[in-house]
Amino acid sequence: MKNVTKLNAAMALGSLTAAAALLVGMPVANAQTGPDPDSSVSGQAVPGGGSFPGSFLVPGTNTSIKIGGFAKGALIYDASGTETNGNNGTVPSFEANNVVPGVIPLNGSANHQLHGSTHITARQSQFNFDARTPTAWGELDTYIAVDFGGREMGFATQASFDNRSDPAPARMLLAYGTLGPIMAGQTLSLFFDGDAVAETVDPTASIGVMNGNNNRFPTIRYTYAGAGGLSLAVAAEEPITEGVANGANLFNGTSSNFDTAAAGGVNRVPNFVVRGRVDQGWGHAALTGLVRDMELIAPNTQRVNKVGWGVELTGHLNTFGKDTLRAQAMYGKGIGSYMSNMGQNAGLEVDSTNANGTPCTAVVGGVVTSAQLAAACPGVREDFAQAIGGYLAYTHWWTGELRSTLNAGVEHLNHPSNIITANVTQNGLDKTHIGAVLNLIWSPVPQVDFGIEYIWVQRVTQATLNTAGPPGGNTNKGYMNRLETMAVFKF
Repeated sequence: MKNVTKLNAAMALGSLTAAAALLVGMPVANAQTGPDPDSSVSGQAVPGGGSFPGSFLVPGTNTSIKIGGFAKGALIYDASGTETNGNNGTVPSFEANNVVPGVIPLNGSANHQLHGSTHITARQSQFNFDARTPTAWGELDTYIAVDFGGREMGFATQASFDNRSDPAPARMLLAYGTLGPIMAGQTLSLFFDGDAVAETVDPTASIGVMNGNNNRFPTIRYTYAGAGGLSLAVAAEEPITEGVANGANLFNGTSSNFDTAAAGGVNRVPNFVVRGRVDQGWGHAALTGLVRDMELIAPNTQRVNKVGWGVELTGHLNTFGKDTLRAQAMYGKGIGSYMSNMGQNAGLEVDSTNANGTPCTAVVGGVVTSAQLAAACPGVREDFAQAIGGYLAYTHWWTGELRSTLNAGVEHLNHPSNIITANVTQNGLDKTHIGAVLNLIWSPVPQVDFGIEYIWVQRVTQATLNTAGPPGGNTNKGYMNRLETMAVFKF
């Protein structure tokens, strides 16, 4: 189970191929009790080296440390729906180089006419530190991973520094520790099941799952490891109320996407996730549940509150030889970023206009009571979109060094018809994403991966774009055809 969870982290946070081989010694996010198969029988360091493969013993201590990482270069070519033209200038992170369906230009928009964009990046490269120390309470594991997707101070946009030779600042990806069944720190969400996500060249190409965009959460987790491959994990994760508002002023002037920070508010209750999992020789299966308090409490703002929830069934099946079949399905209301590619569109939807359709201006200045706000904004309503997602992938090994994955997924939101009514807001409110990926990855030696991948994604919004467009007319659809290659060098 330890190494299975280590693979989860790798799949979400860089080259899935590179990290899967790299992070075999990574501490467990779903911490387990019992001996570590990578350690010596006594739990002490192996003579002449550390207690797990690739590690070394710190002189004068019983702590073993492994330093690892990889350098990754990726070449991205967008043949249509040039996502990178609009994305690089607005997204202050390495995700600007990944698939983000929500910024695919709609047919009829100005950016839809831009084709043939090429982008070369090394921002997905990372390094990590893995330390393990035997204690009277069991092994103490700590893990820190860093990449180069942070934002350079003094540069206004991603595009303004992405082309420079020295600007990619480091950022924390993972930083957590485990002792027995307890884990705390920033790690992958318990809602994310990396063993049910296939290997891809782009770290976030998969539709219909929780992938590498928004699956890192500060969290506290407890895992019970039972007999027969059964385990049960419970986690409290960082809460962020997220959603879409139709009017203005209620959320400090925001009339579309919002989150707690943008509204100047606070969150009071963590997100709670629970997972039951079984691991057997045939593969694994897991059932995961999510409950989150979508509550917005901000100064002089009418309180918005609703409980969101989600369920997820995931697993993988070992088929022939090293081949694997992976599948996921999720359903819920208020899932938000737990359905990574939908984000705020799948969160809380608010109508912040009065009964006559004018924006709610509430009461300005001073301390405003809930009763005053309710009287000033009597028409405010909130609801959730119904979220449905599904994903299927098959990986075939042609040889011991060459493999391919074909995956396809869909995610769909049924938006409430009486909440978000303005056409301009609906135009930016994603309703459906459909995607498919086909790749070929070759590892001539274990430390090197070369890959090529074709990605197709269609984006569908709630309403049609209302601007003059090229011949063919306007629609509420946009699509992307991407060819991406990678070279990964591990250490």
